[in-house]
Amino acid sequence: MSTPTDILSEKLDEKIFIPDKRVFKADVMPDDEDISITAKLINKSEKVAIFAGWGARHSGDLLVELAEKLKSPIATTSRVKGVINETHRYSVGVLGSIGPKQSAQAVKNCELLIIIGSGFRQANLLPPGIKIVQIDIDATRVAKTINVDMGLVGDAKLTLQKLVPLIEEKEVNKDFIDGVSRIKEEHLNEIKTDSTDLSVPISPGYIIQAIKRNVSDDAILCVDVGDHTYWFYKKFVCQGQKTFMSANIASMGFGLPASLSAKLDFPDTQVVCVTGDGGFAMLMADFTTAVREDLAIKVIVFNDGKLKNIKKEQARDNYPEFGVSFPNPNFAEFARSCGGEGYRVEDPTELDGILKKAFGSDRSCLVEIIVDPEKMAPGTKRVD
Repeated sequence: MSTPTDILSEKLDEKIFIPDKRVFKADVMPDDEDISITAKLINKSEKVAIFAGWGARHSGDLLVELAEKLKSPIATTSRVKGVINETHRYSVGVLGSIGPKQSAQAVKNCELLIIIGSGFRQANLLPPGIKIVQIDIDATRVAKTINVDMGLVGDAKLTLQKLVPLIEEKEVNKDFIDGVSRIKEEHLNEIKTDSTDLSVPISPGYIIQAIKRNVSDDAILCVDVGDHTYWFYKKFVCQGQKTFMSANIASMGFGLPASLSAKLDFPDTQVVCVTGDGGFAMLMADFTTAVREDLAIKVIVFNDGKLKNIKKEQARDNYPEFGVSFPNPNFAEFARSCGGEGYRVEDPTELDGILKKAFGSDRSCLVEIIVDPEKMAPGTKRVD
């Protein structure tokens, strides 16, 4: 938005009321009758999956309780990754192109999907004839992108507090759960392979597992937009960590300012920025803010000299590669010139030691990692 230069200096006679922010009433609840009807629909369904979004970010315990009653897989949006411990037997990670295959498998084979605190943009993953229950505090989002069999308008946590006691304990549907578990086990084996991949240039998957080995269990990870985003959301298994990313994978440059904000809000919590060279370069001057304000954030830069997401899109649409490769400065030297700590890693055997040192420091640190420019994360489409 732009305004004429003299507008802000004008005087107003009237008092202008400016609301602090747009909020929804936190105590919005569906009718008891609607909750009862929803419970009956869920109880008569044999194969149920749960999809949790931002509106359910304070409902982790209730999501787990619901899943354990239904013996139901739980998938999440990328924004709320970490709302439950992803080592839980019913966790299947993030749903969509950014997530692992087991989440798509869970949705593909379920009879009923419970969407909690989220819209739903992954209609290509839905099987024909699936029944949908949607819970959202914003009535305009219910049935906005897909038809639903039952829509409940209300706060996710308050609604679940009423709904979960009405849900009957189910037996495990072995065929349904075994199919999901098989793909989940394959995915965990891929992660194990990533964790021992000492190839040079360094594999993005190895970096993700090195971060996982060294980061605090209660850390906040702010993830920028790029090919590294796909590696992170597919391969990082949250066990208490919380994550933040730009909604809809939309804005490069998100990671660093998000990390500054997170550290200001949670000064005693470890905050890690996971970013690519393209995203970091957009706002790298903000690293001086971290140093000046003594915020002690940790910045991990995947340096592959490419905009690999754009490269993938060009290849997908049969365009020649154009404008996606560029020379970079030495980001580690930049961090040191700002007054922080800077480390550059080209040998994967050195990575754990340097991450341990950076994560243990009380100063702002940047770890620049030279990444294989040809190794790209695949997307996840509907599982056949």
